[in-house]
Amino acid sequence: MAKMMDMMKQVRELKKMQKQLARSTVDFENAGVTVKARGDMTVAEIKISDHVLASTTPDKLGRQITTAVNGALAGAKKEASTHMSGLMGGGGLGDLLGG
Repeated sequence: MAKMMDMMKQVRELKKMQKQLARSTVDFENAGVTVKARGDMTVAEIKISDHVLASTTPDKLGRQITTAVNGALAGAKKEASTHMSGLMGGGGLGDLLGG
């Protein structure tokens, strides 16, 4: 019964962590394109500077956006990993996930 209570506590902690991650953001800029990604791996915002819009081709802009989105999501993933590592180690979610 105690193990079940521990597991329920860990699930509550995980849900709390997920809410925190959804509020945290990471910015990544690439050649005038800035992307803000959340810790829950969603894109919150994309900004494109006026000079980029005026001086680039659609193909190049697409590559810049892709690079910026991937960079922002990589940063968000790293941030989430850092937060989650606290739960995974030392009797945290490692037990719940079979670790």
